[in-house]
Amino acid sequence: MTYPANWRRWFNITFVYLAVWLPALLLLSRQRCHLVWQSIRSTHARVVIFFLIFHFLLVMYGGTNILVFVSYSLPVEILVLRILLESRGLLAWEPLLALFVVIMFNREWMALPLPEDGLDRYLNFYGGYYHLVTRRSLFRVAEALSYVAGFWLLRAAVTRWSARTL
Repeated sequence: MTYPANWRRWFNITFVYLAVWLPALLLLSRQRCHLVWQSIRSTHARVVIFFLIFHFLLVMYGGTNILVFVSYSLPVEILVLRILLESRGLLAWEPLLALFVVIMFNREWMALPLPEDGLDRYLNFYGGYYHLVTRRSLFRVAEALSYVAGFWLLRAAVTRWSARTL
């Protein structure tokens, strides 16, 4: 029951949520958050909220591999992504760039070290495991936040530029 008092666990939970929800976070904006909430509220709000509360308890008390438990939120993320991808305000390049960013962030081009090759290398490759916080973990959080901020700034710049040229 000491998990809630451990800052390292909170750091890793935050990081893993950020990593798993990266595609949705890239596509979100203030207006789109409102759109997602309105869509969910009108259909499934109680179920989604209950699921996410139960889900968070699983993440907090579930065990050492936080990524496994955070990935259980995938049905809600798919729902959010469906709403975002069907929205009219989505710019044509956003889903493609979001996919590229997710591939870059997940290091899909690199060979994943196996536990047999060294448990530390394996656990440190993505980060977000148990209470393990390393420089790599800090870098990965900064990287994810940079991707989200850069994406939002790029969207704002393109939107402003296209509004001026029309």
